[in-house]
Amino acid sequence: MSIIVEKTPLHDVMKAGKRTIEVLDSYGMGCKSCGGASAETVEWAAMIHGIKIEELLEKLNQATSKA
Repeated sequence: MSIIVEKTPLHDVMKAGKRTIEVLDSYGMGCKSCGGASAETVEWAAMIHGIKIEELLEKLNQATSKA
């Protein structure tokens, strides 16, 4: 997967693999069971959950590089 950015749909993030789902879960983001995940972006989800977008993007991109 290419680099995850603010506008990356959560659906694409979750398709990137188990490690990215683990990152989302570690923040209490139940994205894999959320119907809105197919239409929401990483930026929107971070805002809704009160998470710093820079921190989330860093961890998600680290997770994809460990594949």
